[in-house]
This record gives sequence, structure tokens and C-alpha cells, in this order.
Amino acid sequence: MDVTEKLFRDTPPAHTKYAKRLTSYISYLYDNQKYIESAYFFAKLEALKPKHILTIRLGYNLGIALFDNRLVEKYDSLLMEARPSPTDLEWFRLRYYISVSDKTNYVKTALILLSKKLKEQHITTILQLCIESKEPLIAIPMVRHFYIHNIKPSPEGNDCIKKILIQKLADVISERLYA
Repeated sequence: MDVTEKLFRDTPPAHTKYAKRLTSYISYLYDNQKYIESAYFFAKLEALKPKHILTIRLGYNLGIALFDNRLVEKYDSLLMEARPSPTDLEWFRLRYYISVSDKTNYVKTALILLSKKLKEQHITTILQLCIESKEPLIAIPMVRHFYIHNIKPSPEGNDCIKKILIQKLADVISERLYA
């Protein structure tokens, strides 16, 4: 039994730290990709602290992981009511659009995010999206973002972005030559 699980299971529901330990345990389950089990315990947390920001974030993450559109919509509106930073709200939405393969919205949201100063987890998500989708509409602003904020991507990430941009350049040149 993990330390987080033991701490949670040893805490009675009437204890003042029960909600905190339950949240930690759900996060632990989520991080270990045990989504069904985390959803079960999340229902208990939702009953205890429905409007707490950590509950809202966990609910949003679970909705994305479980492909539960109803849960994502619910926690998107609750997150908006909690007034998070615009970057966090857009990042959650980006992750949702990626999970449902909504190309139009994930490109639009990635461009919005790339116009702001981002945390490492946000940049990592966008870079991963750029590499997997091979989308030049994201790669070009990403290079600009790296330059403006003096960020050096990993050599592998840099190579992938170069390949995307070289392919875009080749496409543009061939269009011009044969048009």
C-alpha cells in the first residue's frame, strides 16, 4: 500500500484533514492512470467540497481522461466561475480539444496560449501537440514564442519543429512553382 493511500485510509471521514487527504489520494490515482478508481473517490470529494478549486481542477482532468463531455462542460463552467487565470482556463480547454481531436479549436486555443507567457507544463502540452499533429499553424508561433521568451527546446523537440517547418516551406515553394 502506498503512503498516500495509507494516510487516506487511516483518516476517519470526520477528521479535519479528510478532504485534503482524499484530494491527495485522488491525485495519486489520477497520476497513476487509475481513472475509474479515482472517479469513484472523486464522487466522495465532490459531495464534500463541490466548489473548491482543487475539486474543480480534478473534475476537469477526470472528465478529459474519461472522455466524459458532460463532466468537462460542468467543470468548465465551474472553473470559469472560480475565475482562474485565463492561461489555466485555456490550457484545460486545449487538453480537452486534443482529447476529442477537435483540430479547429485546438489550433485556435494553442495560438491564444502562445501569445502569453507560459508555464513549463503548458509549453510541454503545446509542443507535444505540435509534434504529434505536425501542424505548421502551431509550429510557427511556437518558434516565435521560444525566441521571445528565450526558451531552448530539447534537441528532439527542436528537430521535430524544424521538420514541420521545412515541410511547410517545401509545400509553399511547390505551390508557387506549379501554380
